[in-house]
Amino acid sequence: MAFSLDPDAVEQVTSDPNLQLLSTPSISLEYLAMHTQEDPGGPLANPDVRRAISHAIDYDGIINDLLKGAAVRPPTVVPLPLPGSEEVQDLALTTDLARAQELFDAAGVGEIELSLSFRAEGAGAGGLLEETLATKIQSDLQQINGLTIKLNPMDANQWIDDYRASKLQMTLAPWGPDYPDVLSYVEPFGKTDTQVAAQVGYSNTAVDEALTRAAQAKDAAARETEYAAIQRQLIEDAPYAVLYQPTFQNPARKSVQGVTSHFAYTLQLRGASKTE
Repeated sequence: MAFSLDPDAVEQVTSDPNLQLLSTPSISLEYLAMHTQEDPGGPLANPDVRRAISHAIDYDGIINDLLKGAAVRPPTVVPLPLPGSEEVQDLALTTDLARAQELFDAAGVGEIELSLSFRAEGAGAGGLLEETLATKIQSDLQQINGLTIKLNPMDANQWIDDYRASKLQMTLAPWGPDYPDVLSYVEPFGKTDTQVAAQVGYSNTAVDEALTRAAQAKDAAARETEYAAIQRQLIEDAPYAVLYQPTFQNPARKSVQGVTSHFAYTLQLRGASKTE
């Protein structure tokens, strides 16, 4: 078995009689993080610049061409179909170059260069090489007149140290939940001084208050209302552009039995066996 598979290699697996492809829709994400503070975000501290970037990305091209269709795109950091994600689907910042240029011009930042960091030899969620994804993002964003993107490939260990230290201006990153619940997304991405939010300097009192209300809610409907409100605010503030939610695809020899792809943990090995 292999833990990860480049989408370009899927056909090689499915056409080989000795191999099988284990697959399932996941609740993992690949996202573009944009620092919301002047240091080190610079122009990204302006939310119109972040919204412009979100509108300039060719999400369909990433999913259909780079991932060969093995993904969907949720509207924000909560994957489909977890609570609130489908309710805010129509609010997603989708590809619209005219709107991207309009927002960029309204920001009044002039001609700028932004640094896009990524793990030089790292694979993102779903097995797509981040270098391939970064090159695509660079091409997409540079369709905005006045915006230049400088690629910054990094050693993976240095990347995680710098990202956790809130030093990266803009970066690609994968996310997999600690447990399959909406709180494993809205809290680390939305709560002030917590995990991913801290890494991009994101803080919004409305989100913090909604998280508190969700934690105190007595029933699922009340929690879902708060989770949807959080997602609407994250879409509006645009500290993250969620690029895709992949289908997990794992190759294995036909002799491997009883193993399945798992929506949260990639591979479920309970019941595994191997024949000769």
